[in-house]
Amino acid sequence: MRTKEKRRGSSERVIEELVFSGRMPTNVASGQGDHTVAEGLLRRVIHKVVGQRRNDAFAVVLDLVINSSLSADKADAIVEKNQPHYQGFADKSGEDQNRLLEDLIQDYVRAANKRAYTAFPRKAAKTAGGGGERAALKQLDLLSVKYYDNYKQEVPDEHHIAEQDRQIFVANVCTLVDYAGDDIEEAVKIVQRAMVTALERVPFYVIWQSLLERVTAKLIVEDAAFRDDVTEKVAAILTKSYVEEYRAAWCIGPSVWDEGEDTDEESSSGTEH
Repeated sequence: MRTKEKRRGSSERVIEELVFSGRMPTNVASGQGDHTVAEGLLRRVIHKVVGQRRNDAFAVVLDLVINSSLSADKADAIVEKNQPHYQGFADKSGEDQNRLLEDLIQDYVRAANKRAYTAFPRKAAKTAGGGGERAALKQLDLLSVKYYDNYKQEVPDEHHIAEQDRQIFVANVCTLVDYAGDDIEEAVKIVQRAMVTALERVPFYVIWQSLLERVTAKLIVEDAAFRDDVTEKVAAILTKSYVEEYRAAWCIGPSVWDEGEDTDEESSSGTEH
């Protein structure tokens, strides 16, 4: 992670660039396996912090770690283990803040990759290896820029979202999902994961339900009953949020930061390897 002056002569620094290297291990016992939802989508989510103050970026990434931990085996382990490590972030020096943010980002990707059904062995025949992920991620990024720019980061009303853009969103989310099984628990986890992660990147969450139905219709074509069951269960999950509860336990959150100071939250892309 690299930082730069927020403005010429300013003592405050914002994140300029993030570089990712290699892949985190998945939940597959041996080898990486095939991801059911592209790991690149996880990394794109982190790019939201580029251009932000370190304190604000810390709050954003912490939310991601908490949500990922809640979906992992022994859900609270990562949160509880690392709580002392990250407490007092705002009082750390700049170099220490950089190091802690890098650690937190690593914890996010690790936790997200260790969740159940993140990957399957190729021999399990539940995935086909995917494809077209890079182009799909680019299309989601373009949507993100379009709506953040047009609505100045406020959530647009449903009628403000063009039908063509809804189709682009659904098509590219589906491209990032690779699952060919018929287990309801697996399907719910995978579809939910794709939706939540994509919605972290693109401000479409005001119309989750309609987009979810389109996603499941495209992913599950042949079995209507199975598709309806997946849709209903995922829709219920999308209404829940546990972030504030865990933020309180960590004794950190937006109220800790200096609210009198403006923040630069422009979305930008860092370099990814």
